[in-house]
Amino acid sequence: MGVHAFSLKLLFILECGLELPRLYEKAGYDVSLAYDLMCDLKCKLNECRKLHGVIGTHTWPWYLWHFRLMRFALGRFQYNPAEWKWDEPYKFGDFTLNKGDSIYRMHIPSSGPHAARVENGLLPARSCVF
Repeated sequence: MGVHAFSLKLLFILECGLELPRLYEKAGYDVSLAYDLMCDLKCKLNECRKLHGVIGTHTWPWYLWHFRLMRFALGRFQYNPAEWKWDEPYKFGDFTLNKGDSIYRMHIPSSGPHAARVENGLLPARSCVF
């Protein structure tokens, strides 16, 4: 067809994204969560263009969790439920995580402003992450 696979995958996700607010609403979630999550597409598009020279997405499996209602965004930060899978307990302060405990994983997109990450206590003021 002469269209790069990354571009076709992005088009498919965009088309499916039209249904996402209805899925959130049906599950009883605030529809704004769906919009926050789909805003990440622009970031992934820019990342794909930078890395591969193609407008599209090279991380399309990431979005499967969106449509399964298993990944949520609050602004630019994304979360998904998971289980602590390590055999050894992880202790911090008076709290201990044991294998099988419910946790939330957090994803901090690379496109999020550094100042906002620092302001929210997610990164130290001097960080070489970027």
